[in-house]
Amino acid sequence: MTKQRDGCADGEVLVFRLWEGGSEYPLACRPDGAAAARYAANGIIAGVFSATATVGAAGFDLPKAYPNPFHGAVNIAFDVPSSGSQALPLEIGVYDVKGCLVQQLARGAYKGGHYSLSWSPSSEIRSVAGSEVYFIRMKTQNFDKQVKLVRVR
Repeated sequence: MTKQRDGCADGEVLVFRLWEGGSEYPLACRPDGAAAARYAANGIIAGVFSATATVGAAGFDLPKAYPNPFHGAVNIAFDVPSSGSQALPLEIGVYDVKGCLVQQLARGAYKGGHYSLSWSPSSEIRSVAGSEVYFIRMKTQNFDKQVKLVRVR
């Protein structure tokens, strides 16, 4: 029992936000038959949520590969900016420390959005490349970025 209130009070307006990785976007909630969503003990809110700001990738990016260092599989996230209904060409590949392509992960045209793929070096790749350090490289017409990966055994 503290003087500071925890949680919401009856009738208090609720604010919703969409958390998308490193960005936060406000959400508008229009409950059925009400001007705003309000807290009620033992209450249920039914309504429609809509993003009030543009949600999506602002530009090409290769923000992260996780876990890093990795053992087994690694997840690679990448962003493609919205360009209307047009898909934009890109390539994503895994390279060893010598700069040799180990495996092509993506090649083609992608519509705007956030994407994720997974890569796990096969036993053949490990024996040929023999490398513990890899680079994920994303290339487009006006974008080129690399992310360093360290594989632990």
